[in-house]
Amino acid sequence: MKNPPIESSPARNRLKRGRPPIDAAVRRDAIMLCAEEAFMEQGYSQTSMDEVATRARISKRTIYKYFPNKRELFRSVIAEHRIRIINVSRIERDESPLNETLYKIFLADQSSGKPTRRLDIFRLAFNEAAYNPEVQDIMLEVGRRPAVLSLAEWFESQGLFKGRDQEQLASILLDMVLAFVTRKDVFEMSSEAYVSHVKQRVDVFLDGVFSKGRSD
Repeated sequence: MKNPPIESSPARNRLKRGRPPIDAAVRRDAIMLCAEEAFMEQGYSQTSMDEVATRARISKRTIYKYFPNKRELFRSVIAEHRIRIINVSRIERDESPLNETLYKIFLADQSSGKPTRRLDIFRLAFNEAAYNPEVQDIMLEVGRRPAVLSLAEWFESQGLFKGRDQEQLASILLDMVLAFVTRKDVFEMSSEAYVSHVKQRVDVFLDGVFSKGRSD
């Protein structure tokens, strides 16, 4: 008697039914992690959905259930890192001087004081945006623009810089800091040097905003 085809084998069917379901959020995060690794190694232009599927050990069809195309996948990776790098909602203003609070905003994700992978992916994206219009659009859409608005809203909620263009000030401060943290040589700096450079840029910003010392 011939064995039934593998596809319809009762043992195989029991195996399928016995596999624990994978949570959609877990699957999505795993795909994003594999995509991030591919983007970091090959760049956005050279990374294909086939490459991401191979790294994630799943089919492209499964990836498309979560991300309709490569643009949306890259967009999600950038958005996730932007939120973790600059998320002012986690910063509570206390009696500390304003400069100290701003240090916390731009150094909050640096557990060791040194730049992390999050800044590495941003540096890659900024560099590629210089010659890839699609990456440039993504960075403006989910990278810089939301970060500027988030910081400007925080200024307003804290009663800072009243009567000034808070969005413009947020844009200036963000550009000053990101211009440094996305430099190629920043990853070779010591923790102390990195923190010092970030603080210097915050201090220069505040010195330019206030004509006499720092105040609210």
